[in-house]
Amino acid sequence: MNNTFSIIELSRVRDVEIVVAAAAAQWCSSSSSSSSSSSSSSSSSSSSSSSSSNSSEVVVEIAAVVVVIVVVVVVVVVVVVVVVVVVIVVVVVVVVVIVVVVVAIRCRRRSSRSSSIPSRLVVVVIEVVIVVVVVLAVVVAVVVVVAVVVVVVVVVVVVVVVVVVVVAAAAVVVVAVVVVAAVVVIVVVGVVVVVVVASWP
Repeated sequence: MNNTFSIIELSRVRDVEIVVAAAAAQWCSSSSSSSSSSSSSSSSSSSSSSSSSNSSEVVVEIAAVVVVIVVVVVVVVVVVVVVVVVVIVVVVVVVVVIVVVVVAIRCRRRSSRSSSIPSRLVVVVIEVVIVVVVVLAVVVAVVVVVAVVVVVVVVVVVVVVVVVVVVAAAAVVVVAVVVVAAVVVIVVVGVVVVVVVASWP
């Protein structure tokens, strides 16, 4: 009887050992699968975050290149316009001065015959010269002011566009990181739940 009881107990102990060994093997396999899935999810998140950061850097570089090109083009155009206006003004002033000198010389030569008409002509010519010079000065000032305003407006618009592009790129990166983090958390929680349910007695 004692021998029979001991055999039955040994068989029960062996059954328990077999069950424990099976449970341990299942736990090890589930833990290894969870670790592999978590590592794969972490690698995917790192790759996605790196790709998003690379895309944001590319967007910023493109925006910087566009800003430089626009500013250079605007500055060149403004400089060319100002130079052309200054050249025109100088030419007009030189022509007017030559005309005044010629008229004055002729008036002096004819002053011995009649003194009233040449003096009036000289006064008229001087007034015309003064008006022309004033008009040209006003035109040059207006052109310079318009050029400066155009440059300032273009720079401000370009800066605003660059800021908008950078903010949009940063927002895209943040959204991508949040989505990847949410996916990783969901995957890890799901793996843990599956492991716990599978190893539950």
